[in-house]
Amino acid sequence: MKKIYRQDVICSSIFIIIGIFFLTEALDLGKENLETGVEYFPKLLSCVFIILSAVYFLKSFRSNTNNNYFKNNNQLNKNIFFKTIGIILIFLILWPYVPFIALSSIYLISLGYIFKANFIKSLVYSITTSTAIYLIFSKIFHVMLS
Repeated sequence: MKKIYRQDVICSSIFIIIGIFFLTEALDLGKENLETGVEYFPKLLSCVFIILSAVYFLKSFRSNTNNNYFKNNNQLNKNIFFKTIGIILIFLILWPYVPFIALSSIYLISLGYIFKANFIKSLVYSITTSTAIYLIFSKIFHVMLS
């Protein structure tokens, strides 16, 4: 008999509820405008979030393993987790003051350092990704990041 892990079911259910909430809020954006604009991305993102949460929900019923992420290497995982949360908080605090490409590049390089990635690959990845995100949002979606 397969064991269903309660934390996965609860977490994925909460994610689905959050996704539905964001979808209902996104549907209220731009009702008067029939053209594709800035209201398109929140709708798309919330739909993808709901689908991935549903996949996670169904996967939790088929899984034979417990996804207790803090059970093995307890201290190492907690250190990585809290460092990542700290970097996210620093990123959010500095968002209004630092240009997006520079801030997101530093953010991604810092994450690469925490997860012990190769520095050169991390540097190339962070600059490429930050520039691509900036160009996509500014040129296609017409959303200025900073």
